[in-house]
Amino acid sequence: MAKKTSTLVFKGILYVLGIVLFILIGVLLSDYITTSDEGIQSFIQENIEYFQVDVLLQVFTYIDSNFSEPVNSSLKLIAQSQYGNGFVLPSYLSYIPLACYVVAGVIGLFFIIFLINNIRTNKRRAKSDNIKFGSIYQTALLTTVFIFALVPLFSPIIDQGKNNQNFSIYNEEWNGCSTLKESIELMGYEVMPIQSSLSSTERLKQIGTQNLLGKSVLLVILGPNKFFNPIYEVPFFLEFFEGRNSLLLCHDHGSSYELLWEIFASNMIDSFDTLDFSSVNKTPVTIFADGYLRDNKSFDTNPLFPVITKSQFNDPSNIFTTGVDNVILSRASAAAGGPLIEFFGWDVVASASDVNSFVDKNFDGRYDYKIENQNLTYYIDSVDISFIFELMLDFYELQGEPIPDELLTFWNETDGELPLGYPFTPAVFLSKDTGDFRIFVSSDTSLWNNQLILNPKYDNLRFAMNVVNWLTRQDDGDLKQQWVVAIDEAHIRPETTNDFSSAGIFGFIMGYIIQLSTNPITAWIYPLLAVLLLRKFLPKKEKEEKKQVKKQEAKEERLRFRTSSFFAKKINRYHDKKKYRQALVLLYRRLERKLNTQLGTKPITPSNVIDLLKSKDPNVSKNTLKRVRRFIKFISLLKEGKKNVKDTYNFEQIYFEMSWINDKI
Repeated sequence: MAKKTSTLVFKGILYVLGIVLFILIGVLLSDYITTSDEGIQSFIQENIEYFQVDVLLQVFTYIDSNFSEPVNSSLKLIAQSQYGNGFVLPSYLSYIPLACYVVAGVIGLFFIIFLINNIRTNKRRAKSDNIKFGSIYQTALLTTVFIFALVPLFSPIIDQGKNNQNFSIYNEEWNGCSTLKESIELMGYEVMPIQSSLSSTERLKQIGTQNLLGKSVLLVILGPNKFFNPIYEVPFFLEFFEGRNSLLLCHDHGSSYELLWEIFASNMIDSFDTLDFSSVNKTPVTIFADGYLRDNKSFDTNPLFPVITKSQFNDPSNIFTTGVDNVILSRASAAAGGPLIEFFGWDVVASASDVNSFVDKNFDGRYDYKIENQNLTYYIDSVDISFIFELMLDFYELQGEPIPDELLTFWNETDGELPLGYPFTPAVFLSKDTGDFRIFVSSDTSLWNNQLILNPKYDNLRFAMNVVNWLTRQDDGDLKQQWVVAIDEAHIRPETTNDFSSAGIFGFIMGYIIQLSTNPITAWIYPLLAVLLLRKFLPKKEKEEKKQVKKQEAKEERLRFRTSSFFAKKINRYHDKKKYRQALVLLYRRLERKLNTQLGTKPITPSNVIDLLKSKDPNVSKNTLKRVRRFIKFISLLKEGKKNVKDTYNFEQIYFEMSWINDKI
């Protein structure tokens, strides 16, 4: 039995290892392909000034003048893929990770079949032994929960809990933000890192004018590159904006742009349902275009490191610029300006240089807003806002307000393509105060990493402190003890791989637990699961009494067994020498004689004994037949010396089984 169990466990481990292995290979290959492709693209983007930037135009011109339309379109696509997007890895390579996932799925299917077959077998065996099989499921489930609970506790042993992710407050290297966290703490604020879910701030957030802890929350999101869950986290933000809280959102070519638009879309849907558009003006939203901000007038070593001087700030009250002369950015983005700034009610805190700055989307170092070549017109350093323009028109119409003339003029002149440079100056810092809620948006996160925040040439650290003080309403007389600065670590992961660090694993597991437990739709699952799992461990009076009676009866039966003259005569001489096999063979002779008498000339085999039982009782249960078959087979092997019994407990169990069969026959 023990050998069979160990074999099953070994097979199960092999199945699990196979599944994990192929999933891991798939993930690593996927990351490798992505990294390789991004590396090639990055090389081209960083060295594009060494290429002829008008090659694409020449290719398109040649195609337009020499080929018919069908061939023309095909060749354009080829030319664009070769000259516009750089080298692309063969598409078939992307199917290799998929194949690994498919293999893992097939192994998983076989593993499920393996589990079902063994569960059925064990269920039948448990039934014959009078064991409640439900307890096996409960024990297995509890074991699984226990393992998941231990993983976050012991996983730091593997990586010592180190964190080298960009902008992590636990990263003390140049690309981390540990100095920012320490500086906020030195200012007297309580800092609360969020590793699992933003919902963990539910116990702190302000509801109306009071909450249980009397705290408001400043949520700091630094360069997120993991998408925000639209089911759990976007509703959190909608409610978060209704409280007396604040948000510091730092973009860094990641997922903060999508977050703002998810929140805006949710608010718009609610507004159209209720025809109440008052909340739309509260919704912070803007566009961060792909590409790097280049400032050819005010920069450090090159235009990709813009320097924002005090004259570029729009801060008449000196809230943000007290003690600040200049701030340096690093490969920043920029918020698209123009009519969007006014429509969404943003206050521009600082902008890049007026005429000499733009967002470079194709990384050629030149401002290419619109390019016309014969009949071909296309836009490069711009953003298509036609879909937003239609929303703006609907908004003015539903509000009964006239459409501003400058908005219509902009649409007619640009065809909905918003320039990322002149005549609109790229904005780098935005703020908004809705009364109860404040938000500050930065187009760069690197300005507050450990390298730049401590650069003595610039005032990045003082600027960060000014922003935090404004967001926590120090200008309104709020006490620092009334605020908790919650810094989001849950939406930061390594740039090109999945997060397998101990902190990442902990956040992944705890995130789902917190999300499910704080959601009113799913919150009932945990109490119900706890009751179902712990029910068998909770003592019940009637069952406990029955259990005590059975225990006493078993004790008395063992006592009679040990003190009977039959037992003493047959096994006393074997007891001291622990020759349990010989004792059982002697004890079996009585049953053997009885079987020989009833079977006649037939040998004692499992099938013959079962036929004998069926002839005596046609309604005999299958479990009884299986127990008899198992015992006859075992005792035959015991007589032949192929089986052995090594302890008193097993000896007594076999003897009781022998007595039970003797009564049946």
